[in-house]
Amino acid sequence: MSPIPRRSLLKAAAVAGAAAQFSWALGARDAEAAPAAAADGADPVTLDWLEDGGLGAAPGATVGVPWPMGAHQADQSFAVTDAEGGHVPVQTWPLAYWPDGSLKWTAHAVATGTGKLTLTTGTPAEPARKVTVDTGGGTIDVSTGVITAKIGKNGSTLIKSVTRGSTEIARNGRLVLLRQPEIEDEDQGTVRTERFDGAVSAVTVEQDGPVRAVVRVDGKHRKGDREWLPFSLRLYFYAGSDSFRMVHTITYDGKQEPGKASGDFIRGLGVRFTVPMRDAAYDRHIRIGGEGTGLLREAVQGITGLRRDPGAAVQAAQYEGRKLPDPATWDQRVTTRLGYIPHWGDYTLARQAEAVRVLPQLAAPPEQLIKAKVFGPGLYSEPDRSTPAKARIEDHLDFLFTYYKDQVETRRWYGFWDYGDIMHTYDSARHVWRYDIGGYAWDNSELSPDLWLWYAYLRSGRSDIFRFAEAMTRHTGEVDVYHLGTWAGLGTRHGVQHFADSAKQQRIANTTYRRFYYFLTADERVGDLMHANVDSDETFLVLDPQRKVRTDPYTPDRHALSIGFGTDWSGLVSAWLTEWERKGPKWEKAKARVLSTMAGIAAQPNGFVQGSGLYDLDTGEFAVADKPAVSVSHLSAVFGLNELCAELVHLVDMPKFKEAYLDYCRYFNATKAEQTARYGTNFGTLLLFQGHSRLDAYAAVQTGDPALAKRAWAKFYNSDGYTESAPWKTEKLTGPAGLVEGREAAWVSTNDTALYGLAAIENLALLGDRMPAQP
Repeated sequence: MSPIPRRSLLKAAAVAGAAAQFSWALGARDAEAAPAAAADGADPVTLDWLEDGGLGAAPGATVGVPWPMGAHQADQSFAVTDAEGGHVPVQTWPLAYWPDGSLKWTAHAVATGTGKLTLTTGTPAEPARKVTVDTGGGTIDVSTGVITAKIGKNGSTLIKSVTRGSTEIARNGRLVLLRQPEIEDEDQGTVRTERFDGAVSAVTVEQDGPVRAVVRVDGKHRKGDREWLPFSLRLYFYAGSDSFRMVHTITYDGKQEPGKASGDFIRGLGVRFTVPMRDAAYDRHIRIGGEGTGLLREAVQGITGLRRDPGAAVQAAQYEGRKLPDPATWDQRVTTRLGYIPHWGDYTLARQAEAVRVLPQLAAPPEQLIKAKVFGPGLYSEPDRSTPAKARIEDHLDFLFTYYKDQVETRRWYGFWDYGDIMHTYDSARHVWRYDIGGYAWDNSELSPDLWLWYAYLRSGRSDIFRFAEAMTRHTGEVDVYHLGTWAGLGTRHGVQHFADSAKQQRIANTTYRRFYYFLTADERVGDLMHANVDSDETFLVLDPQRKVRTDPYTPDRHALSIGFGTDWSGLVSAWLTEWERKGPKWEKAKARVLSTMAGIAAQPNGFVQGSGLYDLDTGEFAVADKPAVSVSHLSAVFGLNELCAELVHLVDMPKFKEAYLDYCRYFNATKAEQTARYGTNFGTLLLFQGHSRLDAYAAVQTGDPALAKRAWAKFYNSDGYTESAPWKTEKLTGPAGLVEGREAAWVSTNDTALYGLAAIENLALLGDRMPAQP
């Protein structure tokens, strides 16, 4: 285990939701499933590391791999070999199933590896030193074969001890919370703080080896009679490792009232261990990670840099973190004065080492993702520069990602609450993003930049895009979403603060945005967030998402809840679909709701164009309207509806639903006359035609209609959004126009970027062979 300095405090926190365990029970073949593909696609898969260096100092790594429908049955075992053909121990478990019961996603954990690995069917190799878990005594004992951690089942001590062989290297691991009762005002005296300790309420062994073990600890922070700030702590152990990984999540449930300086403010939050100190102070080495690969190298008692030189060998040993030579061999002017050299008693762990900050990640190649037909078959393909027109679009996609990546650094976007998010709209007059204007500051997933980034990664396999999308997924799933109370399962619309706008909607908490990261990495925390959304339809009973714009009288009714078929339903059905695929604890209920609501939309007089329906919370069904209506919004399909419907059409054989969705795709970008001819009235004033060109492209492929294919490219090139005549470059920004030197593209907005990115990626994949010679 990496040493943790005594009295160190991790000053970092993340809001999160209550989590629940899920079952991996196998499901029987479903009569409603679309026909299974032939059992092919079972070829070996090459896995590679996103960054150079392989596993490095990390204890282990886990990767998700997709399979075509029917390729592998649920009882299939897998093996891993390295580049030399050597067997690599692997632990495998299912992440998701196709409707026919075959494996859709599998997770694979390894504890060794540097170069490329090959995953194939077969009997897995056993690790020389297995992870074992013993739950029989008063503690849960986890051994990696190198270290053993004793995890408390109750009380305030989470980790009783960590030993290596017979040597105890840490004890009394506990969570620490410092509460500040009022806003700090430095000229008004000293601010008081209170210390709360984590109190364990439940411990669950989620995995027990042989390569990977996961233990989850839940509880609240306690002082006296008060308990608050629920926490969930996951401990990850890998075979043969001398360290373990800790993922610490909190859910804020304190009190802060507008206009009052008093309340529950978090001053500090972290983990504290007691570390036995046996060596001399000059042999106690401190390492703190800095920017990039930077490292602060210090000792409790520093021997370098003194007026008297102890000797080159002594200085080198302390710098490198090795045991120093016997003081009798030093320059005696230093040895005899050791008592006068100060001891540094406190270090704050402000940054973790590189292996923790950027966790090594294995990945399946883009061709495997495409072949498996996950995340919408046909919606993405590998980058292609085979023609000038395709090359221009690829250049534009690269430009947009590079620009946002640069803005993160230039604008210092990744702050405490903000890490992972990007800004919504630029202010060209002030040469800044509109950080202080409501509705234009933090993006909070508006128009799905999350999807743009993930599809950009799926098709390219680029590590920089993955890390950008990973950070956004962590942020939007934790900070922008409610995890407790009556609004649990709703997110907050874009604004100056991530949780300040009064619009609380399902579209922001959308499980669609989390699915990618979960299935690619098997991350349990993101799995918790997706499971928590299964019952988020209950929130429509306590908060009407349309209350600010609704003109008709409406009172929420448990048996007649108004739910839109766009931003509302797409968020709900993504949670249900994911629970069904994962065979989670509520998968049967989730499956029933997927199928019943699909059928309910298909049965409406105007299908998706009907706009919304009355939903019964108890039956999970939409009432069928007695007369047709036309209610279409430009926002309905831009929060993942197209991508989700492409998956549903592939998974579920329901012709009426497919027909209803393709009809919506066909007529959104149609002329008003065409809309009127089909529905008796037009759709009114609409926007975002470029983003909706991907609906034209999808419908063109599904129906074989060449007119739709032609319209898809016409709307992509010549409607709204970004055009070929846009600057497609940045301008240099210096003082005094800007606070810091950098570059700006004042014409770029995140709404347009997300929609252009998704339309470009999907149109190229679906209709790349039918592009016009000239835009």
